[in-house]
Order: sequence, then C-alpha cells, then structure tokens
Amino acid sequence: MNILGHPYTQAPLEVHDHDWASLATGKAMPHGLYDLTENTGHV
Repeated sequence: MNILGHPYTQAPLEVHDHDWASLATGKAMPHGLYDLTENTGHV
C-alpha cells in the first residue's frame, strides 16, 4: 500500500543499491579527511 508516495509496510523492502544491475555490488567507498594532531575528522 502506498500513502502519498511512501510505502506502508511492516516488513523490509528489497531494493537495488544502484540503478544498473551490473554496478550492484553493494560495496561502499568511505572517504574523508582526518587531522591526527587535532584528533578530528570530516567525511
């Protein structure tokens, strides 16, 4: 059932992680900056 474009369900929905099936490997590539002297980071 859809309510205003949002699916209403108690169960999880299976979705694609990419629009193209050939790219759907499900891998994440984290990136960011980390300052060792300040002990701070930004992604």
